Amino acid sequence: MKSTDLPNFSNWQKWNPEAVRKAPNLPGVYAFKLAGRNFGRFNGESDLVYIGCTESAGGTINRRLSDHLPSRADVLDVAHRLRDVQKVGELEVAWKIVTTQEETIDEEARLLRHYYWDHFELPPVNRSEPASEARKAIEYLAESTAREVAEKAVEHVIREERLKKRPGTET
Repeated sequence: MKSTDLPNFSNWQKWNPEAVRKAPNLPGVYAFKLAGRNFGRFNGESDLVYIGCTESAGGTINRRLSDHLPSRADVLDVAHRLRDVQKVGELEVAWKIVTTQEETIDEEARLLRHYYWDHFELPPVNRSEPASEARKAIEYLAESTAREVAEKAVEHVIREERLKKRPGTET
């Protein structure tokens, strides 16, 4: 899966505060890529380094991207990892607007699942939550069941992890 495999996404923007200002105040999914550069994955190549969503109630693409600015790198893990990726090359960001927060979780899960099945691993910056649980589900189900069942299980695990993180829900 590469950046060209992301239908209905905005044009790619150079990753900087200006891109955050251009981002909509609407729910959605977003992705970061290395500009003009593919890198090796366990299977194949990709230019995508991170796929995320606006999972919380009232979350917007603008707000989430603001959280990932390099100035937040000392506070937030994803911002720190994105800053590290910038040592390799220039980052660009694009987004896709969706109607509801629930759809953001579903769309992120679909994109991560697609990436995983293409490369047998998640994007490099997506190395933490919910990746570890998703990997466990994939490994367990893929050994003895059809690919479609494994994909549904991964979707479920990712969705459940995102729902646990919503404000006002119990973990």
